[in-house]
Amino acid sequence: MGSLSVKMARRYFRNKDVPLTTGPPIPENGAPRNLRGPYFFGSKAFSLAEMLVVLSLIGIITSIAVPLLLGAIREQKLEEAADTLVSVFDSARGIAMQHNTYARVLLDTAVQSVTIEYYDPAVTQWVQSSPPVNLPNGVIFATVTFENLIAIFGPYGSLVKGGSIVIQDVRGNQIELEAVVANGRLRISGE
Repeated sequence: MGSLSVKMARRYFRNKDVPLTTGPPIPENGAPRNLRGPYFFGSKAFSLAEMLVVLSLIGIITSIAVPLLLGAIREQKLEEAADTLVSVFDSARGIAMQHNTYARVLLDTAVQSVTIEYYDPAVTQWVQSSPPVNLPNGVIFATVTFENLIAIFGPYGSLVKGGSIVIQDVRGNQIELEAVVANGRLRISGE
């Protein structure tokens, strides 16, 4: 019976450019029925199992990435605070040399801020050179060894007395900064 239908089809399509097949009829769009649409399984939706696999993979990746990201942000805040302190000390040193007078950095451990002041001989008092600079949220002064929480710079930019500062974040990570008396620079320990 199959060969009879092929013979009849050949006679019918003799002068037409249509390929002859012996399989099931081909749909109008030219693709077999099980390969229609964007998905190869005849369905245009995801199964529940596929959705659960994807959601579980997203959950696993998120559970790994979020703690790493939060740790990096905390570490960045601690490094930012250390860089801020180094910058403040450099500014105070520059102000002392610029005005040819004494300058000081006041370390306020109660509100976690630093302030630069310089001595103005014309008015015989300390003058604040800029507003206080606060440490980033979550970073505190753990230890300050400067006498009376004050670092004083002489007119040539050197420190009158040395000291160190240890800053700490909420997780207990610390960075120690040491003051070099001779040049008045604050440097991060280990660098």
